Amino acid sequence: MPLSENLADPSLVLFDLDNTLFDDRHARLAALRELRSTEPLLARRPLSALSREYERLLDAGSSAIMSGGIAPEEAPALGFERLAMYCGERIRAARAAECAARYRSLHRAHRRAVPGSRKLIERLRWTARIGVVTNWVAGEQREKLRAIGLEDVVDFLVTPDTAHATKPDPRIFRQALRTGRSPPERTAMVGDSLVYDIAGARGCGIRPIWLNRGRRAAPPGEPVPELSSFLPTSRAVARITGRG
Repeated sequence: MPLSENLADPSLVLFDLDNTLFDDRHARLAALRELRSTEPLLARRPLSALSREYERLLDAGSSAIMSGGIAPEEAPALGFERLAMYCGERIRAARAAECAARYRSLHRAHRRAVPGSRKLIERLRWTARIGVVTNWVAGEQREKLRAIGLEDVVDFLVTPDTAHATKPDPRIFRQALRTGRSPPERTAMVGDSLVYDIAGARGCGIRPIWLNRGRRAAPPGEPVPELSSFLPTSRAVARITGRG
């Protein structure tokens, strides 16, 4: 589907949540760092590697929930069972559940928005509706938005619970377009994942903007507009609206 070359003043701007508006990487690293201090088996792996593996397990858990393979409430403990195996030890379900509960408490304590998120959304709301498209369950994602002070500036949330699909499946993006009452050529999608957010949006004719806070090398092929930060706000707005 062709992409609009000039998206000045889109009628709808979509955002991913985790590691786009919500600084999940910060909260995850802080929580795992504290948990490692009381769980020696987790210290067998470097913190950065442990964090990457847990992020991978979270993605796998989301897919398993969507397919009906596991219930949402089972995913956290199962994730820690598998994280322990990654560290070279098999642990009992009860211990995994305890680790998951402690991790959740620590993760909550370190929640924060990606710097500049609120100011950017407030500026974009002058001319556009704001939606969040995420691959995790609705209750948890609403709670995150509330915790980081963005719930009141987001118009709607689209999750696999209601779309019956996960990014990059076009169905979840089409639901966002219907909910936001916007055609794809007047819609932008901001996200940190080249696969889930950027490729998914492009597949529906939505203009993608890659939030590349780690300043990773751009992939070969069709160029994608990038942002390394939401600050300064004026520059981020210009990039999202196609003016810069």
